[in-house]
Amino acid sequence: MFIPQLTEAQKRDFGDISKQMIEMDVYEKDSTASAVVIFDVGDAELDNRLEVEFRRHIRIKILTDEGFTYGDFSKRYIEKNPEQDITKIKAATYNLENGEIVKTELDKDDILIDKEGEDYTEVKFTMPALRPGSIIEYEYLFKSESPIDLPDWDFQKSIPSMWSEYMIRIPEWFRYLKVSRGYEQFFSIEEKPYQSGGRQNYVGTESTWIMKDIPAIEEAPYMKSVDNYRSAIKFQLASITVPGVVYEDYLSDWPRVGGALAESSSHGKTLKRNKFLAKVLEDIISEEDSELEKMKKIYSHVSSHMNWNEMLSFNASQDLEDSYKEGDGNSADINLMLVNMLKEAGLSAHSVVLSTTDHGDVIRMFPLISQFNHVIAYVEIGNEFYFLDAKNEKRPFNLLPANSINSVGFLIDIPKEQFKWINIENKDENNLSIYIDATMNEDGRLVGELNSKSNGYYAHYTREEFEDEDDIKESIKQNTFSDPVNTVIDSVNIKESELHEDLRYSAHFEVSANTSGNVIYLNPMIVERLVDNPFKEEERVFPIDFDYTFDETVTLRFTIPEGWSVDEIPTSKIFRTPDESANYRKLFQAAGNTIMMQYKFSINKHNYNPEDYLFLKDFFKTLIENQSEQIVLKKNEE
Repeated sequence: MFIPQLTEAQKRDFGDISKQMIEMDVYEKDSTASAVVIFDVGDAELDNRLEVEFRRHIRIKILTDEGFTYGDFSKRYIEKNPEQDITKIKAATYNLENGEIVKTELDKDDILIDKEGEDYTEVKFTMPALRPGSIIEYEYLFKSESPIDLPDWDFQKSIPSMWSEYMIRIPEWFRYLKVSRGYEQFFSIEEKPYQSGGRQNYVGTESTWIMKDIPAIEEAPYMKSVDNYRSAIKFQLASITVPGVVYEDYLSDWPRVGGALAESSSHGKTLKRNKFLAKVLEDIISEEDSELEKMKKIYSHVSSHMNWNEMLSFNASQDLEDSYKEGDGNSADINLMLVNMLKEAGLSAHSVVLSTTDHGDVIRMFPLISQFNHVIAYVEIGNEFYFLDAKNEKRPFNLLPANSINSVGFLIDIPKEQFKWINIENKDENNLSIYIDATMNEDGRLVGELNSKSNGYYAHYTREEFEDEDDIKESIKQNTFSDPVNTVIDSVNIKESELHEDLRYSAHFEVSANTSGNVIYLNPMIVERLVDNPFKEEERVFPIDFDYTFDETVTLRFTIPEGWSVDEIPTSKIFRTPDESANYRKLFQAAGNTIMMQYKFSINKHNYNPEDYLFLKDFFKTLIENQSEQIVLKKNEE
């Protein structure tokens, strides 16, 4: 195993591949890495024509078959408004053969140019001659006629990087805001004046940011978008000032962003020109309905009538009447239609634009519409308010998709011309309560009935699992019972209910315990048992984000066979995190031939800081250990 060290002075000429580097078979700083970035260097410059030129040169060492995915390249650009282009693509793969470095260049014919609609084009290619041990490198030039398109830079990737460097040269007329994200430290930051040469003679600032030995960043359990934590630098054009010639303010403020949305033909103005809705509403609501009943009926109609095309947007794709007639649309087509119908019915309703969790957190110091990717409805009824998202007819009106709960949204109140941030949350609780009454037979079969009551996400996800009636028994066996292999579901009875009401069902079951002679071993956590700790790392630098708070309660009551007695029973336990936001309780009681267990597990906080990680890890470790304890029954000697 050999680990060469990259230094500042090391040459990065295209094709300058060292034998030491190509002989590397594992990256010592991360022996699990499937590939490692040797260097990634970006160079961006703006000129006096207000155009951006960005050059990138990256070299990657492929270590395993899993690393081949890093030999795939794809990048989208806009052909017009503003005009963009990607040119001067150069790529090659290097392999060691018979002690010599062999170069395989990417054939120009293997560079694919795909048109995506009228505006977007995607450039794609796959590196040739890939094998474990290969080194690949490519470079390209990106051009844009707009200074808004100064590229951001990701220093951190899903594989480790030895060196990442970004240099930008900005004329003195431009003012950009800059935000750094992530937890890695810069190796070097340098800023100095520069003067361009040639016919375009102007002065400006040259800035260079360098990181080295950057660990991979990967998605972790209970983590929002990894891009929230990736070490990166982002830019936003604030203004252009050429004394005596031009001044243009590019950086808006949030009220102006709200005003732009209110006046947008694909957002605010869609809420003003839909007379067809009055006729539609005649068949949905009546004058006798309360405002809450109207809201429920309108939500139900829109969610069932409209089919979501899986596209998220805060802009309607077409006139809402056309979308309604087609019965199909993106999230804005559906939810702006919902807002429209609610307003037409006399309710106080507004749109709320947001960024979903997978899209990343909104950087509030950058007042940019592009940070949003979705819109939902906000309704006020008396002193209550509701958030509605009608994309899924199987979801109740009072439950947002989990990925829409990303701290805050931006409310667009057009009549009052008020635009403000608002906390987004589900108001209903997420509870699961299971009661089991059973009998243990001498052969180790626990036979009985399970009664389940749930609400919130528990009920929603269970209803989705129950969608196919033929698979309801299998769904309960696989998703509720802890040992599906040794479980049989004889019958299921589901109580009819509205989507926003509690879901109740009962199931008659049989679970086979372990037996050995005249001894029966039963883990009483026959349902909802955790077997795997989601927190495995020794430490964590990222916050922990639960999609929702929850409360689970399981009560098991069963009788043991005549002539048998309890030989061992777990002790009752109660434990919690220091701040009491995560709680676990398991109580046991044995009286005569009856054993009762009550288990309660709750998380009542959405977000935890990295400093809380070890407490949570230990909490789940203790919970899992506790849930593995068994009840031991023995047959009495005659």
